[in-house]
Amino acid sequence: MTLIEMLVVLAIIAVIASVSALAIGGPRRLDGRVEARRLEATLQLAADRTMIGDVPQAIAVAPDSYGVMTWNEATGAWQPASGSDQQHALPHGLTLTASDDRRLFPLGADAGGEAFALSLAEQGQTWTVDFDGITARIVGEASGTPQSGATG
Repeated sequence: MTLIEMLVVLAIIAVIASVSALAIGGPRRLDGRVEARRLEATLQLAADRTMIGDVPQAIAVAPDSYGVMTWNEATGAWQPASGSDQQHALPHGLTLTASDDRRLFPLGADAGGEAFALSLAEQGQTWTVDFDGITARIVGEASGTPQSGATG
């Protein structure tokens, strides 16, 4: 067997090991933290698009999902954004609540965005994503442990 053949075999084994490790998955308790980071990133991306692209966007929330909406000048109404920002269903057991009774939150200063907080709850743990009108960030969980979207 040549060195190249051995390297190919090792590469194949590494890919199979990686795929099987990812298929097994991590502990269920990380779903909330992962979803909080996803929500934080979605909010920030939509707010950035609003400010940079001058395209008013909002986040629509429901207890089991959320999604990005875009303002349609022709109809004068919010409509679901195209692409990967459409309604995102939360994993089973996670619930999303807002800081007030609204279900639609405009993002970015240009869209009239106001500060709000969204909380994801799962089995006694809560992750809160604060949006100050410009920036989204994870501020903590029920145990009081500070969270940050930048650390893992």
